[in-house]
Amino acid sequence: MSNFTTNPWVANPFTINPWSPIAPLKFTNTGATLDPYIVISGDCEILWTWSDGTTDNVANPGEKTLTGTHTLVVTPWSAVIKIDIDGRNLIGDFITQEWSNLVLLHMYSNSLTGKFIIREWLKLTQIYINNNSFTSISGSLQTQILLSICQLQDNNISSQSEIDKVFSDLLVNAADTGRTAVCNVNTSGTNMSAPSAAGIADASELVTTYGWTVTHS
Repeated sequence: MSNFTTNPWVANPFTINPWSPIAPLKFTNTGATLDPYIVISGDCEILWTWSDGTTDNVANPGEKTLTGTHTLVVTPWSAVIKIDIDGRNLIGDFITQEWSNLVLLHMYSNSLTGKFIIREWLKLTQIYINNNSFTSISGSLQTQILLSICQLQDNNISSQSEIDKVFSDLLVNAADTGRTAVCNVNTSGTNMSAPSAAGIADASELVTTYGWTVTHS
């Protein structure tokens, strides 16, 4: 029998085509200008594609006087160590990527929506997604033991179980023997679910046992 009777892209371990393109990061702005800021490290290929069809291949091409949907692809995504899109009049769903070397994620005070997915950002020290319109949060915060700021407040996360999971994950995080500092956590807000009694207990233990600062509704 021939060794090539099975398509290698649909049989284990090749269930995903390794040559498929990297999904782009999308920015949709309503303001007249846009200047998202990223920091990269190491060799990589950068491609900004703007809503008017023009492109740039540097990390920070400067202010763009245009509105619409723009995309960014960095190959590999692991080269990205900081993303700063604070207060850029951005709207729409924001899909996070596998930024394995990400240190800082600043994206507060926009109108970003949908599900915010936490990924294996083991080097992450700061996360600001506050003052947006995210309706859900998923993924795990158990292993980001360098995290010192976790600002999630003033979104639209109505699921109590998702808020509880944030605190139960962070309790595992706080107990990790590799952690060397405390963390400031905030999940408060008018449109944010309050934690359940179990979530409040986990939040209290973060404060009393580990010296963290925790604010919740």
